[in-house]
Amino acid sequence: MMEGLRRWKIYDYPCLDSTNQRAAQLAREGAGPGTVVLAARQQVGMGRSGRPWYSPPGGLWLSILLEPPLPTGSLPRVNLIAAAAGVRAIGRVAPGAPALIRWPNDMMLRHRKVGGIMTRSLVISPQRRMVILGIGINVNVSTFPPELEGSATSLEREYGRSFALGPVLAHLFRELEELYDLGIADMAELVWRVQPLVYLWGELVRVQVSGGEVCGTLQGLNEAGDVTLRLASGLEITLTPEEGPVHVEATGPGVESHELGD
Repeated sequence: MMEGLRRWKIYDYPCLDSTNQRAAQLAREGAGPGTVVLAARQQVGMGRSGRPWYSPPGGLWLSILLEPPLPTGSLPRVNLIAAAAGVRAIGRVAPGAPALIRWPNDMMLRHRKVGGIMTRSLVISPQRRMVILGIGINVNVSTFPPELEGSATSLEREYGRSFALGPVLAHLFRELEELYDLGIADMAELVWRVQPLVYLWGELVRVQVSGGEVCGTLQGLNEAGDVTLRLASGLEITLTPEEGPVHVEATGPGVESHELGD
């Protein structure tokens, strides 16, 4: 469980191509669960589906090696644990407008993306698989590329001041320690705790999936951590990350719609 991860082993770099790539290299060299790779900036940061992740100085960019006692295909559970830990850590250092989880992997603050999660499975041997958990939080990022200006934000932008990265990281570790053990042991209890943190809960949303688009009222998460929608017909449907890239965005009156960045 996470007990062993309370002895974090941190590798801290001024610059890396990618913390995920370095974490994978360390895992193949024998690094164990609880290994953390931090970088002040990334040159080739990776988001979901291989998309680039803008990671300049001022943000919190890290990858963590995990070995959860879960069957193959359980990455969405780790993803939800990490997203919840991220938004709770943000709330510890920047109370006020709460950070929320835009299912399945974004952290939102005042309708803009402030962070994201990426998980990937890494085969070490035929008998052993590890998980690389990538976390990015825009803490003191003051400017964004033009294509992200309308959808991204940072704690510095929203609160008008800079934040020390150390306390954000410390809170993130504490939240991960608590939620990881809970999520591994009792997914239904994790979902119960996380449900109030779901972005656009109860709102009319448009969900873009690999096969097209569907609109409905976001009912929240089921006990497996999948998102449920109620269509205009009254029919409820469930969407899972395994169905392909899933994007949730607002579409109801009075709620501004924002493009999803990965």
